[in-house]
Amino acid sequence: MNALNWITRALILSLFAPLGCQGDDAGSTSATTTGSPTPSTSGTTTDGSSSSSSTTASETTTASETTGSTSTSTSGSTSTSGSSTTDGTCPMDMPSGSECVDACECEGGACFVVGPLGGVCSECDEDADCEKRTGFGCNFGNPLSGTPAVCSQTGALGEGCESAAACSPGLFCPTIIEIPGVLSTATCSACESNADCQGGQICAPSYDLAALGGAFICHDPGSIQNGEGCNITGTGAECMSGECAPAALMGIPVVAVCSPCNEDADCQGARTCQLPEVSIGGDGIVLIPGGCV
Repeated sequence: MNALNWITRALILSLFAPLGCQGDDAGSTSATTTGSPTPSTSGTTTDGSSSSSSTTASETTTASETTGSTSTSTSGSTSTSGSSTTDGTCPMDMPSGSECVDACECEGGACFVVGPLGGVCSECDEDADCEKRTGFGCNFGNPLSGTPAVCSQTGALGEGCESAAACSPGLFCPTIIEIPGVLSTATCSACESNADCQGGQICAPSYDLAALGGAFICHDPGSIQNGEGCNITGTGAECMSGECAPAALMGIPVVAVCSPCNEDADCQGARTCQLPEVSIGGDGIVLIPGGCV
């Protein structure tokens, strides 16, 4: 069985098995595993408002009173951190970026685990690890590409966060990508609702799928090209095509992108609408564009 088939099989199993979501630092004696994350509702609603009500990737909902928003964690799923090897030692000798299942393996003191995608040795797996280092949040790690989770140096747009307190002043912390049972990513963003934008602009996600991230920013109406992020709960007014379509992984919507169509009625003649999809491939999430076929 090749690696991609294994990952796909693991993803399917993960949707039906409870997963914790955040690795503790080395030396801790327990991990929080309170169940599987729920689909995120972050983004704008039909009336232009935004919510960030998804369960955090650490499986512990963190309600930030800063800026009055509820935000989500950038962390991966739980590893049994701090456990020792069979001879009772905790070597912590694997360099940053190495594959791991336990923080006890990693010299950085953290194993950032993203559900069935695996873990990567990192310097953080939650914002608390970065409070004394940089004062900002923990950027999301990517086990597929061997990219470790590291502490943000600036809290700037697109940097990882669990709450707006981990971002530069004036930025928000909405969920940007949610795959139930696998990952939940929140990032420092310029807005989390249309009310945060000026001059009739629309708050919509701009994805960086390869890095499992992105940010919500303000867009002019009709300015977003097909294949770029949009708000599935909105009207599609931010899209050049006027259509914002869901892109699903194994039938579960993960992101939404501007598309030529949302249904067959949007296509000419006898053509039908093929919705966009996402897949796990290579070193990240891959978008498969939709269209009339």
